[in-house]
Amino acid sequence: MNIKLVLNSDIHKVSNKPSNFQELLEVINRTFKDKLPASYDIKYKDFEDDMIIIQDDDGFKLAYESFISEKINFLKIFIIPTKIHDTSGSINKMNE
Repeated sequence: MNIKLVLNSDIHKVSNKPSNFQELLEVINRTFKDKLPASYDIKYKDFEDDMIIIQDDDGFKLAYESFISEKINFLKIFIIPTKIHDTSGSINKMNE
């Protein structure tokens, strides 16, 4: 399985799958660099078209397993900008 990272209209394929949430954050930072907003959520769309947030290793593992079970070739991960004062689980560039 491969991963596609989506930030606004920028889409990037990731050839080496991160093995945990921290590695996913590192890949996102390397891929988008200065384009990343100050605060963002990381989400994927499940087979029911719900946007599911990924906040930790468990969320990353569930995303990966759901796409393995659905036999989908790409896990598309969306980086969704949030308001900086919304701390309900958003990633802040300063806190990484």
